[in-house]
Amino acid sequence: MSIETWQPGMFERPCGGCTMCCKLPAAPPPLDKPAGEWCKHCDKGRGCRIYDQRPQGCVDFMCLWKVMPDIPKELRPDRCKVIWRMSEDGRTVLAMTEYPGALNAKAQEMLIRRFLRLGISVILSDSRSGQTAGVSLALGNSRGEVARSMAGRAASTM
Repeated sequence: MSIETWQPGMFERPCGGCTMCCKLPAAPPPLDKPAGEWCKHCDKGRGCRIYDQRPQGCVDFMCLWKVMPDIPKELRPDRCKVIWRMSEDGRTVLAMTEYPGALNAKAQEMLIRRFLRLGISVILSDSRSGQTAGVSLALGNSRGEVARSMAGRAASTM
């Protein structure tokens, strides 16, 4: 199974000690948690204290690291500082981070390129400011050019 053949529900790996989804995205009612702030129910580095009774918005949150087996293990959100999620229609992915420089890692660049080659739009989001930037990179660029382009796009919107 790969990004190209993946369908929801085909695979799921455990979160382990990752709790980045408890901080970076905003949480819907009844939590009403702003993006970039820790959820009051999060036991940082351990998990959600109300996991079995968590709100539907949290249940529906789909971290791509958890559900796509060919996303490298080193891209676990708490390790790489980026959470990837896909739109319901599968046409757009969103990378959420508080650390725009984290998107310059080689594994992140490779993932961005892969999504773009598949015709999947990529949006970068800074949870601190709530601002986003679309990414449209020429696939022939060298790694350094991609890193500068991504850093420039992230910096120009954050």
